[in-house]
Amino acid sequence: MNYYFLIVRPENADDPNDEADLKEIYRLLKQFFKEYNKASYRNKFEVISSYLNILRIKTENADTTTISIEPYERENYRYFQKFISMLEYELPNTHKVIDYSKKLGITSRKLSAVCRACKGKSPKEIINEHLVAESRRLLTDTNHPIKQIAMQLGFADPYQFSKYFKNHEKVSPAFFRKKGNA
Repeated sequence: MNYYFLIVRPENADDPNDEADLKEIYRLLKQFFKEYNKASYRNKFEVISSYLNILRIKTENADTTTISIEPYERENYRYFQKFISMLEYELPNTHKVIDYSKKLGITSRKLSAVCRACKGKSPKEIINEHLVAESRRLLTDTNHPIKQIAMQLGFADPYQFSKYFKNHEKVSPAFFRKKGNA
């Protein structure tokens, strides 16, 4: 079976970074389909799942890079892009806005203003969205014990993770996993 995909480039996207983003997405799509078409092997589902997650993040970032931005807002937008990129790598280490702002070299207030201008949300809301999304993905796409997922996401213990997850999803991680696999 052959798959075809089309990447649409907006007319006003003259930024060379946009072109590089599109090439990266195209490369990831090719790699995804290459893995998808391989014969079954151990952990194939996890590999494909990881590619989909990376593609989702990359396309979200590429989509936002095509927004027309005034020159005086470009620096703020770069901070926002760095913040979003940092979430991928730093989320297991910290869930605190101040830690991200320090790594970016700006104040928490500045990071908050940047996030509200670019996404209409606070940095904490964005951190929570990513943390919940990654929690959901790990609960549905892996067989890792909840204790391991809690540690992987930077929680002190499974109870803290369960409380956090239940606060955001209104069900426990165990119930969410059971419901997702039913």
